[in-house]
Amino acid sequence: MCEGIKIVTQPVSETKALAQKLEDLEVAQALEKDHLVNMNKNMDAKFSAMENMLKAFIIQSGASSSAHKHGKSAEHVRCFFCGGEDHFQGDCEECKRLIRSGHLKINPEGKL
Repeated sequence: MCEGIKIVTQPVSETKALAQKLEDLEVAQALEKDHLVNMNKNMDAKFSAMENMLKAFIIQSGASSSAHKHGKSAEHVRCFFCGGEDHFQGDCEECKRLIRSGHLKINPEGKL
């Protein structure tokens, strides 16, 4: 026999206990993973719903003419965003397109 090599043996009951603890840990880990996956799906669904509501609000808020809201005739109108002379910034299709694409952001006060 080789000297210097020690073989460690554990009692069978201790090995079984360790195996059971490892199995319990794997089950708990799998349950936690399933819980996190479900939470992520739920959050994704809520963010999608919020995004759709925000898009609908932006489209709906631009549906009425800004000229009429401000009491001005459409012939004296100028967009501060694109410079167009037939609408205000609130009705600017270019501005709305950039907001929808994410290139422009609206702050909590509703400003670009």
